[in-house]
Amino acid sequence: MDGLTIQTMSSDDVQELVLWAANEGWNPGVHDARTFYQVDPEGFIAAKVDGRLVGGGAIIRHNDSFGFMGLFLVAPEFRGKGIGRELWFTRRNRLLNRMSPGASIGMDAVDTMQDFYSAGGFRPDYRVSRFQWKSKRTGADRDGSFEMPSNIVNVSAVSRESLGTLDHQCFPGLRNAYLNAWLDQPDIHSLACVSDTGAVRGYGVMRPAHNGWKIGPLFAEEDSVANALLDVFLAHAGEEMVFIDVPQANQRGVQMYLDRGMNSIFECTRMYYGARPAIDLSRIYGVTTLELG
Repeated sequence: MDGLTIQTMSSDDVQELVLWAANEGWNPGVHDARTFYQVDPEGFIAAKVDGRLVGGGAIIRHNDSFGFMGLFLVAPEFRGKGIGRELWFTRRNRLLNRMSPGASIGMDAVDTMQDFYSAGGFRPDYRVSRFQWKSKRTGADRDGSFEMPSNIVNVSAVSRESLGTLDHQCFPGLRNAYLNAWLDQPDIHSLACVSDTGAVRGYGVMRPAHNGWKIGPLFAEEDSVANALLDVFLAHAGEEMVFIDVPQANQRGVQMYLDRGMNSIFECTRMYYGARPAIDLSRIYGVTTLELG
């Protein structure tokens, strides 16, 4: 298309792209734009026509061996013009060039886009369900009547290294930049479940979204740990909506949400380019975010 350029996004561009996502009903976190940009300032690519932002997407390099493509949007009036295709393949190729040979890329795909992504070398792996919680209770902890269990502490009370040990079991490789940016967001509730010896058995983050709250990640050794963390999160949310994305391969996790009366409102498919990463899906009770992995 005449006048089309593809370039690295500025922080303002990322802010605009996240606003588009909100308008499309993606319900991003309130602070997502700033946090996303902190994770990888080189990891956002814009399509512009005569200097105007018309599309964009993330190409996050988490480490040498794993990257993630997400937050892929084209402005409605510029769809069907080939811009999205050119932007998508440019993003894939640039991300591959940012990592070591043989690295893998992840992405989450809606059903209507799977064939397109498959043609670009991605293969489906597992389904992800988004669950919604609407409580009839009020936020008991807000008036001081909710007592947090002694084994649940604020994430600030444990070391980032100890969190990283569990995180590495649930995510392909280390992602220090991501964790640091994610855990330093304003207005979040970040919790860890610790053993008697102080070992981290689970942790999670709940951040404010445009509508209610989003929980992610929620990683835990077993159901009882995930439930304990979830109890505290939901108590704080009170009457506000809560959303969480869980791999369907974690059948116990899915059942945990169904048993609480939560509704599945959206599904997508995790796809990979290259080798499937070795992660423990049974410990993933909540994906960090569908936009960055």
